[in-house]
Amino acid sequence: MSSIITVILLAAMFGLVALNPFGRNIVVHQDQGAAFSAN
Repeated sequence: MSSIITVILLAAMFGLVALNPFGRNIVVHQDQGAAFSAN
């Protein structure tokens, strides 16, 4: 039961970050940085 609640909370937090333009920019920059380091 607790694991289900944890998953829901994580999904809600991720959704808030995705809806927030500033949070979305941070995620995009992190993805670009990971891609650059991979190259």
